[in-house]
Amino acid sequence: MEIRQLTIELKTFGPHKGQYVAQVSFGDESSRTTLTMGPELGNDLLLMAGDALKKYGSKVTDKLNAAIVNSIEAAEASQNQNEV
Repeated sequence: MEIRQLTIELKTFGPHKGQYVAQVSFGDESSRTTLTMGPELGNDLLLMAGDALKKYGSKVTDKLNAAIVNSIEAAEASQNQNEV
């Protein structure tokens, strides 16, 4: 069965405070389930995703920084045109 969507959230208040709540949707979207897991899941997820984060993290950071710089430059150029 194919996982279509997986969301994981660390709850910061309420009855599940300090726990991870995951919602999983499978193949046809009508099959969904919710799981509640303890705080140790954070370490497990980091270990699982660690290699990908190491491999792609700097590329993502570089693209984000470039997008921010481009946005700032466009805003400054727009402001300068309005002042003329």
